[in-house]
Amino acid sequence: MMALSTIKIKTTFKVVHKKVAPPVAARRKWKKFGESAKDGTGPQASTTSVCDRVKIEFLLNRLGQPKEAEINIAGGEQIDEKNTAIGSNCRNCKMKNDHWSAFCPYKPKKVEAEESVDGGKVLSNDQSKTQKYVLPSKRREALNPGESEQKVVTQNKIRISNLPEEEWPDLDKEIRAKFSVYGPIVRFSMPRSKRKNNPDGYQGFAYLTYDNEENAMAAVEEMDGERFHNLVLKVELSAQ
Repeated sequence: MMALSTIKIKTTFKVVHKKVAPPVAARRKWKKFGESAKDGTGPQASTTSVCDRVKIEFLLNRLGQPKEAEINIAGGEQIDEKNTAIGSNCRNCKMKNDHWSAFCPYKPKKVEAEESVDGGKVLSNDQSKTQKYVLPSKRREALNPGESEQKVVTQNKIRISNLPEEEWPDLDKEIRAKFSVYGPIVRFSMPRSKRKNNPDGYQGFAYLTYDNEENAMAAVEEMDGERFHNLVLKVELSAQ
């Protein structure tokens, strides 16, 4: 009869004490939540991804003042920091830290194009420095204030808000039938929901275009604040 042999397994652990910053030690005491609520100490591969460290470059010193940057142009001349924005490049000639695109050598061509479109009402460089930035789509509106109001009044498109967002059979047909009593509908749009948990639902609003402005105004006056099942509709003229 063979004698039973005893196998002894010895495991050795190495305990390493590492000093960390006090904020790091305080964060490790926080209680985990969500999918990591039952995880143990340390990062878990299933819920945490450890990436490379990213070095942050601060543009301001401790006193809140911008750091001195060596900014030179192609000729080697140093530019005054007061007239230069750090990290700003011209989109036309790609000059680094030299000027904004408004002061590019190609600026005269741009001014001539704006004069032909806006009827010569172009602000000078001194005036543009003191005023706020205006979106290109609203520049004509700022030069001609009455144009935006005329656009809103003369359109025949309405926006219907506060519609059901969940799945609703034949909701679009019901809305069309409810608003078709005010006139012929030229175009109707009710976008679907983009959320994954509600693929068959809606976004809660719709756009509707009538054949003339009178029908659109009548629909807004009659249907704004009207009850629709358990909701209250909001109907208004659309500027789009």
